[in-house]
Amino acid sequence: MSELKAISSGEIYKIIEYEDCYRTDDLYYPKSEADKVIAEKDAEIAQLQAMLEERNKQIGELKEERRWRKASEELPTDGEAVAVSFHTEEGKLVTSVDCCFDEEWQMMDDCEGYWMPLPKSPKETK
Repeated sequence: MSELKAISSGEIYKIIEYEDCYRTDDLYYPKSEADKVIAEKDAEIAQLQAMLEERNKQIGELKEERRWRKASEELPTDGEAVAVSFHTEEGKLVTSVDCCFDEEWQMMDDCEGYWMPLPKSPKETK
């Protein structure tokens, strides 16, 4: 006989394990049924953990895709739609959505400018 604790709906229950069953103060679970439920819940937990890992991977990819990049370190491809942010000679911060053209980015190489790819356009639904 061993004693376990379980939490359900915020309450802690004392569960006593016997050779053939689990008991709480008011419930009795034959081991075969309890083990089946435990196995089902373990499978559900594994599935949820896999889903969580996939979502975290997607979040990481989106964060990398949507981060601000220093123009002095990395430039977008020609014609790529991007947001730009830089300080003017007067110190004013300018942020706008623009398309990348060589002559514009040559100017940004000399200043502390940043750019970020824009998300893809939404798909039309009819």
